[in-house]
Amino acid sequence: ALAFGLRQVSAGQALVLAADHPWLERVLLQLLLDRLDAGDADAVVPRDPSGQAQPLLAAYRTSVATEAAHLVESGQRSMHALLDLIEVEWLDERVWRTVDRAARSFQDIDEPHDLTSLADEPGA
Repeated sequence: ALAFGLRQVSAGQALVLAADHPWLERVLLQLLLDRLDAGDADAVVPRDPSGQAQPLLAAYRTSVATEAAHLVESGQRSMHALLDLIEVEWLDERVWRTVDRAARSFQDIDEPHDLTSLADEPGA
């Protein structure tokens, strides 16, 4: 999906976002794009509070569509395989916390109980 999607974008960069993050902070998304624009990396990928890479909450240069397509053609569909091939700027917590102090952008809904706990939060 990423290889196809990036080829449809006319801009030189794109945000790639999972659909299960209801509290995405616009300022975090802008930070990802700004860092991508200012650097030489092919992607800017944050690490969540546990240190795990979040490739579906990241900014990519659309030129990586070629690498993504090659991976798909070879039977590999892992986002982490793509990250191993391209130049990545890893955005550590100390950086993204400046714009998303509560880490709300990293809250996702994977199970029904996640939805219930998020609905109980202030501002929901």
